Amino acid sequence: MARLFDIEKNKIVLNPDVLAIPAIGKIWKRDKTKDKAQAIKELSYIVFLCDFHSPYKDLRGGEKERLIRKDIFEDSKWKPDDDIRKAIDVYIRNQVTPSMRLLQSAKIAIEKVSEWFEKVDLAEEDVMGKLKYSANDVSRNLKEIGNIVKSLNNLEKQVRLELEESNARGNNEIGYFEDPDETDEIDSTFEVD
Repeated sequence: MARLFDIEKNKIVLNPDVLAIPAIGKIWKRDKTKDKAQAIKELSYIVFLCDFHSPYKDLRGGEKERLIRKDIFEDSKWKPDDDIRKAIDVYIRNQVTPSMRLLQSAKIAIEKVSEWFEKVDLAEEDVMGKLKYSANDVSRNLKEIGNIVKSLNNLEKQVRLELEESNARGNNEIGYFEDPDETDEIDSTFEVD
């Protein structure tokens, strides 16, 4: 799994080879300006939306996307076009491993559990007029949350380890574009305000 971009201190670091991927290169090429400001915003949107290391990674779906649009474009109503949606699909396909998919699914399940806790009504009755939930039900479920969070954290650590191992390709040697000390010659970073 090749890293297409890295995120370092509010900067998107572009792997120069990423522009050879047609869907991503198209976004870069369609911005005819010298500073590529629009392309940088659009690529930042893609990375912040999809990347495992995104500072927005723990936000919920719609909230995450709205906040990224507002932060990147200063317009929460901005919508991605077909080219950007295609680039998102390519980015996800090139980044996501089976364990990352599992982690994403686990986070979605955790969100649903969280929503259940937010909405549970101890006064709600079933069709027979009996209380649907008791304080004991909620308490028992809360006790299990610790185990769930611990398992989720362990899975996230495994995914991070997998990413670190994949970044050091072939015989555990770090490639030219992966070694931070060697990238000074290539200006492949841009800052996101």
